[in-house]
Amino acid sequence: MTKGTIGPILCASTALLVGYALPATARQADEGARRSAAPHSSFEDGAAPATDGDIVVTARRVEERLQDVPISMTVFSQAQLDNRNITNGADLAVYTPSLTATQRFGSNNTSFAIRGFVQEQRTTPSVGVYFADVVAPRGGGAISAGDGAGAGSFFDLRNVQVLKGPQGTLFGRNTTGGAVLLVPNDATSEFEGYLEGSYGNFEMKRIQGVLNIPFSEAIRFRVGGDAMRRDGYLRNLSGIGPDRFGNVNYYALRATLELDLAPGLENTTILSTSRSKNNGAVEKLTDCTNLFPFGLLACQQVARQAGQGFYVNQNNLPDPRSLARQWQVINRTDWQASDNLTIRNIVSYAELRNETRVEVFGTSFLIPRQFGPIADTGALAGLRATFANSSSPKGQPNAHQSTFTEELQFIGSAFDNRLSWQAGAYMERSRPLSESGQLSPILMSCPDQDAFRCTDVFGTILGIPGLGSLISSFGTMRYDNYGLYGQATYSLRDNLKFTAGLRHTWDRVEASNKYATYRFLQPNVPIGFCTFPGVGPVGGGPIADTEQCRARTVVKSQAPTWVVGLDYNPAEDVLLYGKYSRGYRQGTVNPFAPPPFQTVEPEQVDTYELGAKTAFRGAVSGTFNLAAFYNNFQDQQVAVGLLSSANAATPTQAIVNAGRSRIWGIEAEASVRPFERFNLSGSLAYLNTKVTDIIIPVAAPGSVYDIIQPSAVKGSRLALTPRYKATATASYELPLSESLGRMTASATYSYTGKQIFALTARGTLDAYDFLNLNLDWAGIGGSPFDAAVFVINATGKKYYLSVSDNTRQGFISQLPAEPRTYGLRLRWRFGN
Repeated sequence: MTKGTIGPILCASTALLVGYALPATARQADEGARRSAAPHSSFEDGAAPATDGDIVVTARRVEERLQDVPISMTVFSQAQLDNRNITNGADLAVYTPSLTATQRFGSNNTSFAIRGFVQEQRTTPSVGVYFADVVAPRGGGAISAGDGAGAGSFFDLRNVQVLKGPQGTLFGRNTTGGAVLLVPNDATSEFEGYLEGSYGNFEMKRIQGVLNIPFSEAIRFRVGGDAMRRDGYLRNLSGIGPDRFGNVNYYALRATLELDLAPGLENTTILSTSRSKNNGAVEKLTDCTNLFPFGLLACQQVARQAGQGFYVNQNNLPDPRSLARQWQVINRTDWQASDNLTIRNIVSYAELRNETRVEVFGTSFLIPRQFGPIADTGALAGLRATFANSSSPKGQPNAHQSTFTEELQFIGSAFDNRLSWQAGAYMERSRPLSESGQLSPILMSCPDQDAFRCTDVFGTILGIPGLGSLISSFGTMRYDNYGLYGQATYSLRDNLKFTAGLRHTWDRVEASNKYATYRFLQPNVPIGFCTFPGVGPVGGGPIADTEQCRARTVVKSQAPTWVVGLDYNPAEDVLLYGKYSRGYRQGTVNPFAPPPFQTVEPEQVDTYELGAKTAFRGAVSGTFNLAAFYNNFQDQQVAVGLLSSANAATPTQAIVNAGRSRIWGIEAEASVRPFERFNLSGSLAYLNTKVTDIIIPVAAPGSVYDIIQPSAVKGSRLALTPRYKATATASYELPLSESLGRMTASATYSYTGKQIFALTARGTLDAYDFLNLNLDWAGIGGSPFDAAVFVINATGKKYYLSVSDNTRQGFISQLPAEPRTYGLRLRWRFGN
């Protein structure tokens, strides 16, 4: 796919005249309905329970009331996103039951997990992220990149919908965990917009703006942007590289053009682009033992940061960075073919580029003159060494991928609307735009690793030549995904509905990679070998070029998935439902693992769910939603560590189909208005996970990797699954005169229980909680100006987001979460 082909594809999509569209008059009526149901100001919390049942969602690819959808889901309006200061995927996970996020490599590379379904590094996502009904572009790189909500995704949205459980029939890509839907605002028939600025501590500056222009009744245009900068909250004490880590620096632009081509025929094009460049997130050493040699050096590093505070770390890379660039064009054509048949076509093309240079464990080891039993380290004294870092070389990405999708949908009804149905076809093709990868020094001192200027410090000190190494891993990934699906709901009675859906998916992944290991028997003199046995020169001798190490791997998978369920309305505003669904996640290739661990077969899950959605109105109004579920997880894709007892190869990781698990839990969400002006809302999730069976592969005879360490054992809990997670929000509108505007104070409390980050003795994250405060003043003095004051983590709680347990080497690293942040927002609204 080239840029020159995009125009013809979009023109062809329009020429197809396919999709679901409303006539212009109906569209305007629907637009007006959405306006009347919206909060009076985007600065309000928007959580009034009396109208929760009227929230419109698209969880089943059509517009429905939230309370009518038999799916466990959490929905946030744009106002709620703003009041909780949600600017990235990790922020979203804080407030969503059963949703967790890992940002081990920073906010640009966040991945999601729902109900224990985790994305292991170099597997496809277990949680699909969709913007305007199009799946997020793939990364396909050496680390987790892409497949998520990019920088600047959380502005000018109708809502964000988090769907829990397998999404295996209606959505484009099969997932076992769930889906996150970002629904952008439409271009409207009114001239309107806003300009907003924010300022806060850590020199935070953010500016947003949206302009909506109706050129005519048939042509509507909307454009918006979001940009933010903030200093890092982690002070770097090493003196190498930037002074701060954890900073924010991004911009995002989005434009929407809607055309009413004819009665019942509408075409929408969305063009978006974003760029985020920051210093990344670097863990800090938090614990150590005097284990020689690395524990001893770690303790010296911990001593250097003693008394410097909680928010510190140390770095050994002179130019760390996290860069993510993405652009995407989406074209949707909607055609109302008849009263009972609508057709929709959605086509998209996206490109993603990612560059990450990170000190993986935050190690900046300083070699002392006297080192344990070594009386004199000689010329090595004073050198800085790393335990491990991961870096894309200058000018080269570690992910550079294009993604093209095409989806054709048919939506219809029959038998006096007692039967509603959908059917369609899906295609996704992702191709490399260049070769991508990384250089990773292990136990080395590298002033310029891109130029292979490295010294095997520990090998020299310990008298083990070649102990340290520089890993070079580069290649390409190609993905092909196809699916056919159909789903129907039939009203057996006015208050009883039966739903059944079926989909078949075909997937193919191809990797072409070259993996080499460089040893330094003399400083700055690399000698390269192909890392994996059987690849490269006969006898495993030195290589002249990494092309000698190239290997190609292909894996194909296919599977049916389905859903069956019953919905029952025993009374108005009461929905009871039960369903059984089969979920599937495709097999994949892990080219950075040694044979025979380079291919991974698909995993599947059987999910059983019972739920209730209720709404009550009157003097006290509100909603209460409850879901209970049980998952039987099979052929689970599990990470294992591969080590060489003789240090004949650098430690690495593989993904194997080793596990079976059972996951059950309860999710509850409620909102209530006990009296006028006062709202309460909250959620609670309980997760009980257990690995019921696991088969650890045995090392092949003669394999250089003779030690295999699993990331799970029989009877253990699954990673990133806190047993309890809860949030509660209270908001009160002050009794001011209407001439003064509307002022609302709110507070949100969030609790996340203890969770396993890695299956090691010290690989557990402690429970944490925090409090957010917000004060909004909408329509100040009857003017078009709004203001808000916010405080995030108001009590200044200190906790960690990740943990790397390297106790065998003598140290532990963790990533501190953000401290207290606060600021002021001002908005000017114009037009309607």
